[in-house]
Amino acid sequence: MSPLTPQDHALLAQLADHSLPGADFNHAAHLRAGWACLQRDGIQRGSQTFAQLLQGYATALGAPEKYHATLTGLWLTLLAEVIQQQPALDWTALLHQHPAWQDAAHALFDYHYSPACREQAAARARFLPPDRAPLPAVMSEVAAGLNLPLSSERV
Repeated sequence: MSPLTPQDHALLAQLADHSLPGADFNHAAHLRAGWACLQRDGIQRGSQTFAQLLQGYATALGAPEKYHATLTGLWLTLLAEVIQQQPALDWTALLHQHPAWQDAAHALFDYHYSPACREQAAARARFLPPDRAPLPAVMSEVAAGLNLPLSSERV
């Protein structure tokens, strides 16, 4: 596993104590926090930790409805696959290998899931399997970390 930097630790601490300004928690910060949790805690525990941090942070900002379990699970799965394949890869190198990830949240979601899935209450509440393109096998480990059996429900 790649060691975390002081910036990674600070990001996770600010999410935990809800001191991170909402404007600073963009898509790249979401990805970095998820990556840091997976690196620090392993895939299952890190998935759980990140989901709890994200839900707690959204609630503290007064927007608990912004948490989307399927979108979170998708990104954790993609990050976990990279960590499994290249455990020593640091955050900067990961972004260098996957530059589109910084701006491709909806495009990747739509690649794996139908557009209608995004608006389904079931997809927000629990990690659903993709209905378009399959996710890597590590998806089941992420789902276990989210304390959910991977739902077989289709949207």
